[in-house]
Amino acid sequence: MTCHYERLDRKVLEAAVPGCIGEELADMFEYIGEFGYDGRDPTVVYPENVSARYLNHKLLLTTIIAWHRCSGLHDGRVYQG
Repeated sequence: MTCHYERLDRKVLEAAVPGCIGEELADMFEYIGEFGYDGRDPTVVYPENVSARYLNHKLLLTTIIAWHRCSGLHDGRVYQG
């Protein structure tokens, strides 16, 4: 299988994806192209470095339901999943 990369004008993506989503995707790809995925931020911690970097720290993990209840976005309904 042969694969090749072809740069397209952002208007192609904007026209192909409805609403403002195409514009947002085009903006995202332009940002990544100019600054990289992480914006060249040296403080970004990548998943492969979490266990090594935070080996001596306790990571507090929670469920999405518990987070939602504490977020102030909870409207009183209880998830019955």
